[in-house]
Amino acid sequence: AFLGYIAYWQYTKSIEEEVGEYIPRLVKQVNGNIENDIQKLETLPDLIYNSGDVMAILRDSQSKKKSVLLHDEYIMKSYLTRTYLNNNSSHILGAFLVSKNRTFASTSLHYDSFGFEDGSLPYADDLGLIGEMQLLLPNQTNLTFEGDPSYFMLVKPITDFDNRKNLGTLYIAIDVAFFEQSLQDLQKEENVTMWIMNKRGKIIYHKDHSKIGSVEKGIHDYPLLNGSFRTEIDGKRNLISISESNELPWVLVHSMPIKNMTEKTDVIRNVTIFVFILFTLITTLISIFFAWTVTRPLNELGDIMKRVEKGDLLVDIPIHSKDEVGMLANSFRSMLAEIRELILKNYHIELRKKTAELYALQSQINPHFMYNTLE
Repeated sequence: AFLGYIAYWQYTKSIEEEVGEYIPRLVKQVNGNIENDIQKLETLPDLIYNSGDVMAILRDSQSKKKSVLLHDEYIMKSYLTRTYLNNNSSHILGAFLVSKNRTFASTSLHYDSFGFEDGSLPYADDLGLIGEMQLLLPNQTNLTFEGDPSYFMLVKPITDFDNRKNLGTLYIAIDVAFFEQSLQDLQKEENVTMWIMNKRGKIIYHKDHSKIGSVEKGIHDYPLLNGSFRTEIDGKRNLISISESNELPWVLVHSMPIKNMTEKTDVIRNVTIFVFILFTLITTLISIFFAWTVTRPLNELGDIMKRVEKGDLLVDIPIHSKDEVGMLANSFRSMLAEIRELILKNYHIELRKKTAELYALQSQINPHFMYNTLE
């Protein structure tokens, strides 16, 4: 049991060390894949430059009749739908183009309150750049979609390179399920939790979407931002693996209960404990049986000795085996036989002695009897 415990402890420790080295490398690789996927989205705003009609609408600053404005809006919405919603990832919730106090929008879901908290449509200043784009989180906007899905938004200015003027700003809203494609393999295991947060702890993506936008206060207690460490969460020991993005201002976190890593070892441990208990019971029963087979003839021999002690020398000593107890019983039987023989021999000696004495007395009496008779 002691050796088994030491082996189990050493084995689980080695598993924790190996997983603690392997998972951070895997998380870093996934983080790199996410960076590549997001950088691919960087080319989406540039598609606008391929449409002469769209560029003409954005460049035209003259006042227009309502019919012309509606026509322009139709062209822009059709282009945004065709370019960003139909031919790209299904994770794109909508595309918004703001130009000269006009907003052109195309979305896959009904939306409400496009705009930001201060109404000025600013660029994000806390998540940094993704190439030439910037990130916005839902808490920085008033925009909501039907069903309230969590999303992040890519922002990029549209520049007229011929005239060196800013024509507007393109906003692309992308469902956070975009991250799940890259993280799904790591999140298959039960009780594994993953999230993406900035360096101040604000959660950009979480397996539990209700936590998106909240703040992970424990980030200040993390001993590192690349690698793994053990910590206790809700009374359970967890292995936290972290990878800091090289290109993006966030960290990818992977949390796994240590119990998950050692569950197969626990099965072996439980089987070992079961076998140990089984063998303990078996050996205990065997020990009791052998002890009984030894103590029973000893007790019988002890009872016989007590009878001999009281003077009963005609007892029968049974011999059940040829082991040490059998040898002792045989020796005791031989001893009793010799004692009986000695007693019988001594009896006969005493008897012959008495007879001789009687004859001697007779021989002494006979002459005196004859003499007295003659007298």
